[in-house]
Amino acid sequence: MKVIAILMMVVSVFVILAYGLMFLLGFAMSFDAPSSDIDPKAWLMRIGMFLPIIVGIALLILAIRAMQMGHHGRAVFFSGIMPVAGIVFWGILTAQSFQHLNAYNLEREADAQEAKLHPKQRYIRPSGEGADSIIVWPSRMVAYRYYQGPNLPYYGDQLGTLNESRDTIHLYHTLNARIRPEELDQFVDEQGRRLTEVYVVGKG
Repeated sequence: MKVIAILMMVVSVFVILAYGLMFLLGFAMSFDAPSSDIDPKAWLMRIGMFLPIIVGIALLILAIRAMQMGHHGRAVFFSGIMPVAGIVFWGILTAQSFQHLNAYNLEREADAQEAKLHPKQRYIRPSGEGADSIIVWPSRMVAYRYYQGPNLPYYGDQLGTLNESRDTIHLYHTLNARIRPEELDQFVDEQGRRLTEVYVVGKG
């Protein structure tokens, strides 16, 4: 029992160190959101993330004290909590990873089916030596590429999105749009159809 207790304490140390590394990574990433450095909820989350480390260290101390007092069974109990918790935590993460992968694969299959039913559409407006274009994607996103000149890159941004029935473009309220709504009838597809003939355009 004494050997088992020692082994469990060693494993517990590794679990605490591994979780500590995860905490440092999560702590650094938690500041990515705007104003997260002053958000009370964000700080509560960081404290909550740090609590398992405190609990793990406390359990390890209790296990060492139990070992010193000759209570090997109690030492095994205290030192075994963190490894068991680590196994459960790893199992949950693994199950979630498979769920996310399955959801991602289903989403890709749905996107592929959507692309077959509604292939990408491109509407062009000549502009000097180049051309502006509006692209309607199978995902219902509507984007545009704005020609800025022969020595400048194209400027791209999202213009809006299609509604569920795919007959109306809801324009985004954006200040940096290079293409105004009244210009959309200037864009024509390869069949000669104007964008405004194929889709109703509205603010949305």
